Amino acid sequence: MDMEIYPHRAKMFLREAKDALERLKKGKDADDIRRALISFLNATKHSIHQLQTDFRKKLLDFDEWYTPQREFLENNELCSFFWELRNRVTKEGKEVLKMKELKMNFSPGFSFSMKGPLQMGPNMGVSVKAPKGEKHEWQPKKDIPGLRLETSWEFLDYPAQDPVELCNRYLSLLEGIVDSFVNRFTTK
Repeated sequence: MDMEIYPHRAKMFLREAKDALERLKKGKDADDIRRALISFLNATKHSIHQLQTDFRKKLLDFDEWYTPQREFLENNELCSFFWELRNRVTKEGKEVLKMKELKMNFSPGFSFSMKGPLQMGPNMGVSVKAPKGEKHEWQPKKDIPGLRLETSWEFLDYPAQDPVELCNRYLSLLEGIVDSFVNRFTTK
């Protein structure tokens, strides 16, 4: 394998996206989840951009190979969603996630669940807007023995889909493009 043609930096960004996805899964509050999502969106964007930067002028057949990849990215609904999502989050500062449900497990056998839309702050306080517009707030005491919080999130634009599953599917598509590059340009 020609090491000069191998997409090291594109693969590095894909690994960063996987790491960010793990942080997204384990996020404890809205800030953790938001930062992980931004990292994921930036790393996935840079993975494909890096292929172009590193190889467009280095490989004669690059444009011939990349044109159908670009068309796929532009026409695929999931890829377009993530491209637009990145712009909304990183360039416009838009909120794109909402908490769907919060489960509070206080001790074995006792739990409490709140369904959204919910807003959870960095200090673990929760606000719930009721259907008639009234707002309910809950602020935990600092040390509640045995308190374990479980949250579930969703994208505002894909409310019926698990955001982690959508991120996994998108990441798989990008990995397929990078693997296609490896197969085309590095195997003999």
